[in-house]
Amino acid sequence: MSEWKTWSLGGTPEEPDGRTGGPSSGDAPQQGIHEGGSARGSQESSGSTDGPGDEDQLKWGTEVLPLDLDRLEHVMAEDGFPLARGEFSLTTSVDDTTVRVHREPADSPWMQVETRMTLPEATAASLDSGGITPFDLQQVANTWNTTHLQPTVFPGRLDEKWYFFLVSRFFVGAGLSDRQVHLLLRRAVVVGLQAVRELPGLVPPTATE
Repeated sequence: MSEWKTWSLGGTPEEPDGRTGGPSSGDAPQQGIHEGGSARGSQESSGSTDGPGDEDQLKWGTEVLPLDLDRLEHVMAEDGFPLARGEFSLTTSVDDTTVRVHREPADSPWMQVETRMTLPEATAASLDSGGITPFDLQQVANTWNTTHLQPTVFPGRLDEKWYFFLVSRFFVGAGLSDRQVHLLLRRAVVVGLQAVRELPGLVPPTATE
Protein backbone atom coordinates (compact mmCIF):
# COMPACT_ATOMS: atom_id res chain seq x y z
CA MET A 1 0.00 0.00 0.00
CA SER A 2 1.37 3.37 -0.96
CA GLU A 3 2.53 5.71 1.79
CA TRP A 4 0.15 8.32 0.39
CA LYS A 5 -2.81 6.13 1.29
CA THR A 6 -1.85 5.74 4.93
CA TRP A 7 -0.14 9.00 5.76
CA SER A 8 -1.55 11.99 7.63
CA LEU A 9 -0.15 15.09 9.27
CA GLY A 10 -0.94 14.05 12.81
CA GLY A 11 -4.72 14.09 12.33
CA THR A 12 -7.41 11.70 11.21
CA PRO A 13 -9.80 11.65 8.26
CA GLU A 14 -12.56 12.77 10.63
CA GLU A 15 -10.58 15.81 11.81
CA PRO A 16 -9.57 17.87 8.76
CA ASP A 17 -8.31 21.39 9.43
CA GLY A 18 -10.43 23.00 6.78
CA ARG A 19 -11.40 22.35 3.20
CA THR A 20 -9.59 24.19 0.46
CA GLY A 21 -10.12 24.69 -3.20
CA GLY A 22 -7.26 24.58 -5.68
CA PRO A 23 -6.82 26.38 -8.97
CA SER A 24 -6.87 23.82 -11.74
CA SER A 25 -7.42 23.38 -15.43
CA GLY A 26 -10.26 20.96 -14.73
CA ASP A 27 -12.39 19.56 -11.96
CA ALA A 28 -10.36 18.37 -9.00
CA PRO A 29 -10.82 14.82 -7.73
CA GLN A 30 -13.44 14.70 -5.00
CA GLN A 31 -11.88 11.94 -2.92
CA GLY A 32 -8.83 12.29 -0.67
CA ILE A 33 -5.80 10.05 -0.59
CA HIS A 34 -6.45 9.33 3.07
CA GLU A 35 -7.56 5.83 4.03
CA GLY A 36 -6.36 5.75 7.61
CA GLY A 37 -4.25 7.44 10.28
CA SER A 38 -0.49 7.10 10.64
CA ALA A 39 1.91 7.13 13.56
CA ARG A 40 4.50 9.01 11.52
CA GLY A 41 3.04 12.50 11.89
CA SER A 42 5.95 13.99 13.87
CA GLN A 43 8.52 12.98 11.27
CA GLU A 44 6.35 13.98 8.31
CA SER A 45 5.42 17.38 9.73
CA SER A 46 9.08 18.40 9.81
CA GLY A 47 9.16 18.28 6.02
CA SER A 48 11.79 15.55 5.98
CA THR A 49 12.05 13.63 2.72
CA ASP A 50 14.36 10.85 3.79
CA GLY A 51 14.90 8.38 6.59
CA PRO A 52 12.46 5.75 7.91
CA GLY A 53 8.97 5.76 6.52
CA ASP A 54 9.74 6.43 2.86
CA GLU A 55 10.41 2.93 1.57
CA ASP A 56 8.51 3.77 -1.62
CA GLN A 57 11.43 5.87 -2.84
CA LEU A 58 13.47 2.69 -3.32
CA LYS A 59 11.21 1.53 -6.16
CA TRP A 60 12.02 4.60 -8.24
CA GLY A 61 14.92 4.87 -10.68
CA THR A 62 17.84 7.26 -10.33
CA GLU A 63 18.51 8.06 -13.99
CA VAL A 64 18.24 11.82 -14.55
CA LEU A 65 15.94 12.65 -17.46
CA PRO A 66 14.04 15.73 -18.69
CA LEU A 67 10.86 16.29 -16.71
CA ASP A 68 7.53 16.54 -18.49
CA LEU A 69 3.92 16.20 -17.45
CA ASP A 70 3.78 12.54 -18.52
CA ARG A 71 6.58 11.63 -16.10
CA LEU A 72 4.98 13.64 -13.32
CA GLU A 73 1.69 11.88 -13.93
CA HIS A 74 3.34 8.45 -13.88
CA VAL A 75 5.11 9.02 -10.56
CA MET A 76 2.06 10.55 -8.89
CA ALA A 77 -0.25 7.80 -10.12
CA GLU A 78 2.13 5.08 -8.90
CA ASP A 79 2.35 6.85 -5.53
CA GLY A 80 -1.42 6.57 -5.17
CA PHE A 81 -2.70 10.06 -6.03
CA PRO A 82 -6.12 10.42 -7.68
CA LEU A 83 -5.43 12.74 -10.60
CA ALA A 84 -7.15 15.16 -12.92
CA ARG A 85 -5.00 16.33 -15.81
CA GLY A 86 -5.09 19.68 -17.56
CA GLU A 87 -2.98 21.01 -20.42
CA PHE A 88 -0.07 22.01 -18.19
CA SER A 89 -1.03 20.70 -14.76
CA LEU A 90 -2.04 17.77 -12.59
CA THR A 91 -4.54 18.23 -9.76
CA THR A 92 -4.95 15.89 -6.80
CA SER A 93 -6.41 15.85 -3.29
CA VAL A 94 -4.70 14.98 0.00
CA ASP A 95 -6.54 15.15 3.34
CA ASP A 96 -9.34 17.19 1.75
CA THR A 97 -6.81 19.71 0.42
CA THR A 98 -6.53 20.25 -3.33
CA VAL A 99 -2.97 20.37 -4.67
CA ARG A 100 -1.96 21.42 -8.18
CA VAL A 101 1.38 20.47 -9.77
CA HIS A 102 2.41 22.20 -12.97
CA ARG A 103 5.03 23.51 -15.36
CA GLU A 104 3.56 26.52 -17.04
CA PRO A 105 4.62 27.27 -19.69
CA ALA A 106 5.61 23.71 -20.51
CA ASP A 107 9.26 24.65 -21.12
CA SER A 108 9.62 26.44 -17.79
CA PRO A 109 12.71 25.32 -15.79
CA TRP A 110 10.58 25.28 -12.62
CA MET A 111 8.03 22.84 -11.26
CA GLN A 112 5.42 24.45 -9.02
CA VAL A 113 3.27 22.74 -6.40
CA GLU A 114 0.48 25.00 -5.18
CA THR A 115 -2.55 25.03 -2.91
CA ARG A 116 -5.26 27.68 -2.62
CA MET A 117 -6.31 27.85 1.02
CA THR A 118 -9.76 29.18 1.87
CA LEU A 119 -9.67 31.54 4.84
CA PRO A 120 -11.42 30.45 8.05
CA GLU A 121 -14.99 31.76 8.25
CA ALA A 122 -14.18 34.05 11.18
CA THR A 123 -11.26 35.56 9.26
CA ALA A 124 -13.36 36.14 6.15
CA ALA A 125 -16.11 37.76 8.25
CA SER A 126 -13.58 40.00 9.98
CA LEU A 127 -12.25 41.10 6.58
CA ASP A 128 -15.77 41.99 5.46
CA SER A 129 -16.48 43.96 8.65
CA GLY A 130 -13.13 45.75 8.70
CA GLY A 131 -11.86 43.99 11.82
CA ILE A 132 -8.75 43.05 9.88
CA THR A 133 -7.42 44.25 6.53
CA PRO A 134 -5.57 42.71 3.58
CA PHE A 135 -2.42 44.21 5.11
CA ASP A 136 -2.97 41.98 8.16
CA LEU A 137 -3.14 38.96 5.86
CA GLN A 138 0.14 40.05 4.25
CA GLN A 139 1.72 40.28 7.70
CA VAL A 140 0.61 36.71 8.40
CA ALA A 141 2.20 35.61 5.13
CA ASN A 142 5.41 37.52 5.94
CA THR A 143 5.60 35.87 9.36
CA TRP A 144 5.28 32.44 7.77
CA ASN A 145 7.73 33.17 4.96
CA THR A 146 10.46 34.44 7.28
CA THR A 147 10.30 31.31 9.43
CA HIS A 148 9.72 28.59 6.83
CA LEU A 149 11.61 27.70 3.67
CA GLN A 150 8.50 26.31 1.98
CA PRO A 151 5.82 26.89 0.92
CA THR A 152 5.89 30.57 0.04
CA VAL A 153 2.59 32.08 1.21
CA PHE A 154 0.86 35.14 -0.18
CA PRO A 155 -2.71 36.45 0.13
CA GLY A 156 -4.71 37.02 -3.00
CA ARG A 157 -8.24 37.89 -4.09
CA LEU A 158 -10.08 35.71 -6.60
CA ASP A 159 -13.77 35.85 -7.52
CA GLU A 160 -14.46 38.40 -4.78
CA LYS A 161 -12.93 36.19 -2.08
CA TRP A 162 -9.58 36.30 -0.30
CA TYR A 163 -7.32 33.23 -0.09
CA PHE A 164 -3.87 32.25 1.03
CA PHE A 165 -1.90 30.85 -1.90
CA LEU A 166 0.78 28.33 -0.86
CA VAL A 167 3.51 27.68 -3.41
CA SER A 168 6.58 25.42 -3.44
CA ARG A 169 8.90 25.74 -6.45
CA PHE A 170 11.66 23.38 -7.55
CA PHE A 171 14.25 23.89 -10.30
CA VAL A 172 13.92 21.08 -12.84
CA GLY A 173 15.72 22.62 -15.81
CA ALA A 174 18.58 20.11 -15.53
CA GLY A 175 16.23 17.14 -15.32
CA LEU A 176 15.30 14.88 -12.41
CA SER A 177 15.26 11.19 -11.68
CA ASP A 178 11.97 9.50 -10.85
CA ARG A 179 13.18 9.15 -7.27
CA GLN A 180 13.86 12.87 -7.05
CA VAL A 181 10.40 13.62 -8.45
CA HIS A 182 8.86 11.34 -5.81
CA LEU A 183 10.80 13.01 -2.98
CA LEU A 184 10.16 16.59 -4.09
CA LEU A 185 6.44 15.99 -4.48
CA ARG A 186 6.34 14.31 -1.09
CA ARG A 187 8.07 17.27 0.54
CA ALA A 188 5.81 19.80 -1.18
CA VAL A 189 2.66 18.04 0.00
CA VAL A 190 3.98 17.69 3.57
CA VAL A 191 4.91 21.34 3.97
CA GLY A 192 1.76 22.50 2.16
CA LEU A 193 -0.49 20.64 4.57
CA GLN A 194 1.58 21.91 7.48
CA ALA A 195 0.88 25.47 6.33
CA VAL A 196 -2.84 24.78 5.92
CA ARG A 197 -2.97 23.62 9.54
CA GLU A 198 -0.81 26.33 11.09
CA LEU A 199 -1.66 29.53 9.20
CA PRO A 200 -5.06 30.07 10.92
CA GLY A 201 -3.20 30.33 14.23
CA LEU A 202 -1.17 33.27 12.92
CA VAL A 203 -4.19 35.41 12.02
CA PRO A 204 -4.66 38.47 14.30
CA PRO A 205 -6.93 37.83 17.31
CA THR A 206 -9.56 40.27 16.01
CA ALA A 207 -10.26 37.79 13.23
CA THR A 208 -11.18 34.98 15.58
CA GLU A 209 -13.07 36.80 18.36
